[in-house]
Amino acid sequence: MNEAEITPEKLLSAILTDKFALAAARLKQVRPIISEIFMVPEIDIPRREACNCYVIGATTACVTLTSHLLERYCKELLIQVDFGPPFMRIDFQLDGTPPPDLSVYLSKDLSQTLAACKSKGLLSKETWKILDKYRDIFRNGFAHYDPALILKGLTYKISTIKMPGEPIEEREFNLHHTPNVGLAIEVFAEKNAWPYLVTVENFIRSTIRYFHNPDIDPGFPLLTYE
Repeated sequence: MNEAEITPEKLLSAILTDKFALAAARLKQVRPIISEIFMVPEIDIPRREACNCYVIGATTACVTLTSHLLERYCKELLIQVDFGPPFMRIDFQLDGTPPPDLSVYLSKDLSQTLAACKSKGLLSKETWKILDKYRDIFRNGFAHYDPALILKGLTYKISTIKMPGEPIEEREFNLHHTPNVGLAIEVFAEKNAWPYLVTVENFIRSTIRYFHNPDIDPGFPLLTYE
């Protein structure tokens, strides 16, 4: 196929193969996300890319990007709350005062920034528990593609009969020890990519006002998990 023959339809067909119906349904799911632009490139770009991955069925990539989004958003949010927007951080260039030490948050890991968001009332205790659980499994597991972390605690059972007439014996195995563990990870990502993305998106929607005017709530509706 030469360049002149490449059309949007053919490109989509090559990417999605027989998944057009699923992609169409997922596009409808993500439309409320991609239709809202918060004017914060560090946040808007990974939001959009995570949605793109979800639509085309690249759910492992979607989970990984959602983790990156959550990690960056926590840092940016805490900096906004403590130091104000960028235009308010340039006084040191004019009066010779020391610049704000943004490393107080930029150097922290996700567990620390999530805890800081909770302590400042930016996260409810319930949402913090959910996101901290996601952090433990998704952020660390998918970042390193580590089956033991991703599938931690998940097991499967095999029933065996040693001899005719003998009782059936059940043995339980860790899922991350299966020969085709990549398939198990794919199924896990398919099941969890959307709930994870929605949870992070709703956290953003409930706090994005701090990037514009914390006294004005834009009233972004929260998304459902459907």
